[in-house]
Amino acid sequence: MKNIKYCAVIIFLFFPCFFVGQIPQKDEQLKVVYSIEYAKIPFKIRMFQKHLPTKSVGYYSIIGSRNETNIDVKIMGDHMVHSTISVENDSLNLYWEKTQTIVNDSVVDNIFIEKKARREDSESKIILGANKKTILGYSCISFHFENDSSKTNGFLAPEINGKGKFQNHGLPLELTVNSKKEKTIIVQRAKTISIEPLNRKKFILTEKK
Repeated sequence: MKNIKYCAVIIFLFFPCFFVGQIPQKDEQLKVVYSIEYAKIPFKIRMFQKHLPTKSVGYYSIIGSRNETNIDVKIMGDHMVHSTISVENDSLNLYWEKTQTIVNDSVVDNIFIEKKARREDSESKIILGANKKTILGYSCISFHFENDSSKTNGFLAPEINGKGKFQNHGLPLELTVNSKKEKTIIVQRAKTISIEPLNRKKFILTEKK
């Protein structure tokens, strides 16, 4: 019996991928606030860099995922607020995206999209590395992913349930995305992580709300 317990401890310490997706529990949701940095952007966009979003907020649960970004700036004397919300509901197999632009309290753009969620079939392309680091208390391992449009590398937390192509690996808490076509390099880092009671309304998006 002692040998069995000893083996279990060794497996838990050195092979964390066997325990993928322990967080959040079925009655919880994880809230992650990411910073967004622009390591490289085209010259024509560089002059507008200060107007680009500097953070995003992600929510993750057994139901699905939600991502929110906002821009609140003054341009040429006008006050502009631009928001983007995207939600993927795993149980309903639906994806929603809503973008809204408000200038001086007037809605000038409002787009709502609803479609079937796209299933990722490229899990095998994710390569887990040997490098490790601790991010906000979570043990993370390095990863690399590449497709025709971009190269992505960073660190993911195996104990947190990942989504899409990451669902069998963990949730990325630090990632650098190198876009081949747009020639941009964007870095996202988790700044805060909190566990909240599950709010099912977060994972359904309608045109009005």
